[in-house]
Parts: sequence; C-alpha cells; structure tokens
Amino acid sequence: MTERLRVYLLLFVAATLVACGGSSDDWEGDAPSGMVDNVRLDRELAGCRMMFAGGLPPAIADAPNLRGLCYEAFAIIHDGSTRTPKVVLQAIDRTSLTAAQGIQRTDYFFADARLPAAERAEPADYSWSGFDRGHLAPAADMPTDTAMAQSFSLANIVPQAPSHNRGPWAQAEAATR
Repeated sequence: MTERLRVYLLLFVAATLVACGGSSDDWEGDAPSGMVDNVRLDRELAGCRMMFAGGLPPAIADAPNLRGLCYEAFAIIHDGSTRTPKVVLQAIDRTSLTAAQGIQRTDYFFADARLPAAERAEPADYSWSGFDRGHLAPAADMPTDTAMAQSFSLANIVPQAPSHNRGPWAQAEAATR
C-alpha cells in the first residue's frame, strides 16, 4: 500500500469513528450540547439502527434540514441545505462483500423522492458541472440488486473532482473492501 493511500485510509477511518460518536454507554440521557437530538430524525432512522455503532445515530452538529434515510445496505443523514449527505453509514462484512461481487452495476442516478424538491439534488445538477457523482456508500459494496439500485440515489452522492473520485477515493474504497 502506498503512503498516500495509507493516509487517505487513516483519514477515512478517523472521520468514520468521529461520525459514529461512540457506544451506547456514551449516550445516557440527552444528546451532548449542540448535537442532534431530533425526535423526527430518530424516528426516520429507526429502521436502520444496525448500521450504527452501538445502535445509535452518530453524534453530529445540529443543522437545519437534516433528514434520516434508510436503505437496504446503508443509512444516510441528509442535509437539505447542501443537498448532500452529511453522514453515510454502512455495515459491511465478508459475506456482503462476497455477494456484491456478483451484482451488476446499474449506473442509473436518480433524485430521492423522499426528500423535498428544494432539499434534494437532481441529475441535471451534475450536467456539464465538471464533477463526478461520487458515491459515499460505494456501489461495489452493494450485496443485492436492490441495494445496488439504491446506491445511485443522489442522496448518497457528493460532487467530486474526477481525478479524486477515480484516484485516491476509488483506491480507499477498494482497500476498505
């Protein structure tokens, strides 16, 4: 592994650990000051607790327009003010990654209709932008056809410079797998 890739992986792991916020033992009572303690967001994420460390959503700074989205193989806390994911979480293991090897990539990007129109990215937002549509929960990790299709939700996408998306980011994803 190159030193540059090692640094990206360490940054990726560190960001993931910070986003996950710790174990359920750290969360007795109310959320820490300035962190999300939103009943609606908690309800929206109830069906995808298995993606979270300790079964609890990550401790993240409160922001307007946060929405929880559960998918088959990942979960998102989406920020409607930026129209991008704030946090994307997935649980992967050898079994799911083995299953993912047989899944055909779909490449059909779509706006997630569960988000209000003013808070979601649309395919046209990327047309002629010069940016790649960069997955945060990688398509190559998806263990079923449904999960693969869901990974192309623009709620799971951030704009990335092509050299980054196809270079260091792709290397970090592959090394994680």
